[in-house]
Amino acid sequence: MKETLISNGFIQCQSSPSTYFIRDLVDSQKMLAVSTCVDDFRAIDNQAPHLAEKLKNCLVVHYHEVTTSATKTFAGIEYTLYPNGSVLTTQDRYIRRLGDKVGIAHMPPVSNPALKDFFESSVLPADIIPVDLMVYQSLTGSLVQTLKCRDEVRHLISHLCSKNSTPTEGDYRKALHVLRYLYSTPGIGRVFKSNNTDIVIYADAAFAIHEDGTSAGAYIISIGRHSAPFVSYAKSQTDVAPCPMTAEYYSASKSLQQMEHYLQLGQELGFHQSGPVKLILDSQTAINLIKAPEVTKKARHIKAKHHYIRQANQRNVIEIEHTKTQFMRCDNITKIFSNTAFIRGRDGLLNSKANS
Repeated sequence: MKETLISNGFIQCQSSPSTYFIRDLVDSQKMLAVSTCVDDFRAIDNQAPHLAEKLKNCLVVHYHEVTTSATKTFAGIEYTLYPNGSVLTTQDRYIRRLGDKVGIAHMPPVSNPALKDFFESSVLPADIIPVDLMVYQSLTGSLVQTLKCRDEVRHLISHLCSKNSTPTEGDYRKALHVLRYLYSTPGIGRVFKSNNTDIVIYADAAFAIHEDGTSAGAYIISIGRHSAPFVSYAKSQTDVAPCPMTAEYYSASKSLQQMEHYLQLGQELGFHQSGPVKLILDSQTAINLIKAPEVTKKARHIKAKHHYIRQANQRNVIEIEHTKTQFMRCDNITKIFSNTAFIRGRDGLLNSKANS
C-alpha cells in the first residue's frame, strides 16, 4: 500500500506514517490528505476532487476491486457535518454494541459517570471480592476504545485501568457505571470548529487527589482555543507533588512532549503556527516559575526532566497564558464533579455548543 501511494505522488508524513498527502501541481494550496487504517482509507480534500479521483484510480490499478462510498463512519467513529461547519464525532454504535454485549440495557440511565468516592478503594466486604481478571480487563480495554470521542471520562478509565492486575467487585461496578453513563448519553462527542489552525494547550492538575498522595494531571490539545481536543491526557502523576503548584507544573511540562509531535505533523501538511503555541494554565504560581530567570530555592525539589517547559518558554516555542479556574477546559478530567458542574465542564471540554 505504501509503495502504491508513494509511486503515485503521495507523500508519507514522517511524524504519522499512516497519513499521506498530495498537492495539486498547479495550485499547491489544494491538497488531499489520506488517513489509513488497515485496508480502509479516509480521504479529505479542499476543493480538489481530481486528487480524490487520482487516489481511487491508483488503488483500482493495483488492487482491481475498490469499494467507495460517502460513508460517515471511519475506524468506528461517526461523523456529522452541521450547516455552520462544525463536525461532531461520536461512537454511539460502538458504545451501544458494547453495552448490549455486557448486558446493561435493562439498567436505569445515569447522567454522571462517577460517584464522589470513585478514586477511593473499596472497603465494603462485597466490594473487595476479587473478580475474574479476563472479564475485567476486557471491559476496561473496551472502555479505552471509547476515548476517541468521549474525553470527559478519560481520567476515570485511566484509574480503572490502573486496577487491571488485581481488580475487585468494587472496581468492576465502577467500570459498569462508566459504561452505563456512556450508554445513557448518545449523541455526545468531540465537536470540531475553529477559525484558525493554531495549536492550543490547556493543562491542569488536582492536587493529591489519589490515596497514594499523587495528584491527577491532565491536558488537552486542540486546534483553536475552543474546538474539541484531538488529544487528551488524564492520569495520576508518577512523582508525588508536595504542593499544588508543583502538580500544575508537572502537567504543563508533560503536555509539551506531545505538542512537538503535532507541530511537526501540522507543518508537514502545510498548517504552520501563526506564532508560539498558546499554553493556558490556571496557576499563576506555576507560570511564575516557568518564566523565572532561574529555578528558585522553593522549586529545587522538582526533577530536571520537568524543566523542559522552561526552555520551551525561553525559546518562544510557547506563550503562557493565565485563565480563571472556571474557564480551564480540562478541569473536568482531573476530579469528580456534581451533575450540574460536570455537564457544564463536559460542554466546555468537548465544545458541545458549537453545533447548536
